Amino acid sequence: MRPLGVERLVGDLVDAALLGSGSATAAAFLCGDRSWKEPTILSAYTLSVQALTSSPAASVSRYFGNLPEAPATTAGISKVYIPKAGTITRAEIYCYSGTAGTNENWSLYVRLNNTTDTLIATVGAAASERVFSNSALSIAVVAGDYIEIKMVNPAWVTNPLTTIFGGYLYIQV
Repeated sequence: MRPLGVERLVGDLVDAALLGSGSATAAAFLCGDRSWKEPTILSAYTLSVQALTSSPAASVSRYFGNLPEAPATTAGISKVYIPKAGTITRAEIYCYSGTAGTNENWSLYVRLNNTTDTLIATVGAAASERVFSNSALSIAVVAGDYIEIKMVNPAWVTNPLTTIFGGYLYIQV
């Protein structure tokens, strides 16, 4: 006789239909909503980029990736490696400067394998917040490639100061 309230003992088989709705196949797993679901195949992923506070110098290029450090003057240091082949289709990079600086055109690029630059956006704004956004990119990448974000600083009248970057790249698989 089973104790009161215990319907099944360890080792007893439980009908999968009692656990959740849907089909309990060899590939399915039981979700928290009590439904059986098959895992979806990854069709896209994102890679984060960031740069700690710096004060960009006029008329120079700087590079950053996902290391928590200020942008470097030398390319190939702040590499973000591509884990799975696909196409970079979007970049969203946010920039904030404690001192805005003047409105000269400032450009950010995706630099692939330290050889090829693709423009993300050029922003000419005398504002503390700048958003470099491009949803029409088409940069083919394979596992093992790497990217960096390249910024081409203009000859500002007044440089932005205490600037920090953060954002992501969207890769379609």
